Amino acid sequence: MEQKVKLNLFRIIWDHKNVLMIGLLIMLISTALNLINPWIMKLMIDDAIPKAKVELLVYCIVGVVGIPVINVFLSSYQSLYQSDVNAKIIADLRNQLVVKLTKLSQKTMVQFRQGDISGRIIRTCSEIAFFITGSLMSSFSNILRLVGIFFMIFYLNFQLSIISLMLVPIILYLSRIWKKKIREASEKICDSRKRYDEYIAELVTGIKTVQMFHKEEDEIKQAKNLNAEYRDLRRVIQRQQMLIGNIIWSIYDSISIGVLYAFGAWMIFRGQLTTGELIAFTIYVPQLYSSMSAIVNLYLRKNEVKPEIERYDEMMNLPEENIDQDHAVSLQEVKGKIEFKQVSFGYQEDHENLKQVSFTIHPGEFIGIVGPTGGGKSTILDLIMRFYHPREGEILLDDVPIQQVKLEDLRSEVSLVSQDPFLWNRSIKENLLYVAPMCTEQEIDESIQIAQMENMIRKMPDGLDTIIGDRGVRLSGGEKQRLAIARALLRKPSILLLDEPTSALDAKTESLLQKYLEKVYKGKTVIVVAHRLATIRQADRILVVADGMIQEMGSHQELLEQRGMYYELYKEQMGALELEKSSI
Repeated sequence: MEQKVKLNLFRIIWDHKNVLMIGLLIMLISTALNLINPWIMKLMIDDAIPKAKVELLVYCIVGVVGIPVINVFLSSYQSLYQSDVNAKIIADLRNQLVVKLTKLSQKTMVQFRQGDISGRIIRTCSEIAFFITGSLMSSFSNILRLVGIFFMIFYLNFQLSIISLMLVPIILYLSRIWKKKIREASEKICDSRKRYDEYIAELVTGIKTVQMFHKEEDEIKQAKNLNAEYRDLRRVIQRQQMLIGNIIWSIYDSISIGVLYAFGAWMIFRGQLTTGELIAFTIYVPQLYSSMSAIVNLYLRKNEVKPEIERYDEMMNLPEENIDQDHAVSLQEVKGKIEFKQVSFGYQEDHENLKQVSFTIHPGEFIGIVGPTGGGKSTILDLIMRFYHPREGEILLDDVPIQQVKLEDLRSEVSLVSQDPFLWNRSIKENLLYVAPMCTEQEIDESIQIAQMENMIRKMPDGLDTIIGDRGVRLSGGEKQRLAIARALLRKPSILLLDEPTSALDAKTESLLQKYLEKVYKGKTVIVVAHRLATIRQADRILVVADGMIQEMGSHQELLEQRGMYYELYKEQMGALELEKSSI
């Protein structure tokens, strides 16, 4: 059984120990200086002033003035250093999640809504890093200060120290009660942020639809409701933190100082305490309570960030399927033979998109796949690309089980042009070079010519350097398809998969593209999924897929002669007159 990954905060600190040690050293120096200051006050009041020790008084005044100034410089430097460490930890956590993301299969990815994974990579990693560099690291300083103050006050006077701490157990007990409430509120906040991330990502993608149906006010209202929900939850947790972190500690601080002065004065009257010692106590004790309050807040803040850590752990423990198997086979030369043996597959557990499908595609063969929507045509391409794994049966590439082939070899030799191609918010040239960064200008020009992009690029304001927007939003549907085809051809694959490659093209452009593609098809195994039957008329064989099964198989002419499903589809698209011509 695979061991689960669990984020260890102290492990992160250890991994960054070299840079964090400097921060801890600064904390140590600052803490020591803070401990010295009240002692200087004691010396000044009990010794320097009453006994007119001018030299000691000068030293004390220099200390009282100089130590705060030094602490300001140390604190400023520590803040800068802490910010740098925070950025490093955020980068490390995000890099780990991005690496994990690249290993997830499409089956896993579809389980998440838009914005969820990006929210984990961006927001969750930031929350964890800020907790480490802010709350957790400052706790080390507070623990050092706490230990130091304990030593100093007990050294000064044991009885007064006990009196100062008598209410601490009550505060700790109350903190434990509030821990559960803060944890519950934190989980709700985490869920609220997740829903907002998902909503905004969906809204950005679907803004055209929102405008088309004039639903702007509805979406604004929905956004306001989600923000109001988050604000209310935030308010709940802030009240809890304010109550335990500020009000209760402040009340305790005031009561303790009052008691401290009363007992301190009484002890001075009896000669058991000096005025300087009491003044030192009144400085030490608030610092003591401040450190305790910070440690209690860390205890509460840990429960606030815990849901984010769980989200990080959840993603890191997702199954890795987009990886090579042990002892994966490297294909030196891909010939292009593809074989399906009794393959069954379904995107959902209770439904099968392919049922016991078997066929063989020979090297260099041009195969067309047609059939009604939802029949399983695109699923065949997804399985060849290893985006998903069959439930039953086996897929072979050049007689090797495709699961055993190295992914690098498979995807460098197989190119897919999908129905809705993804394009980067970069220039046209950068999108082309994405798949073949070492290709020459001549190869780029050839792919552009084949994809019928020459006129399109001439009209662009910056030609090949034109930025096309997020997902190619500044291009038309046909322009996106042609760019995707050019990009796939630059890879020079042995196997070319085209899923509705010309659905957004006009008849003239499609006709020209088909002529050029026929030259490209030579020597390659080509599979084209199409609704327009004219796109695959010249195919060596055509598979008619419906209800997850291959209903018919043959050439265009053979299928027309069978007068089956393909015949009916062709008759619907081309009409009876064209059908008679094709049958001659």
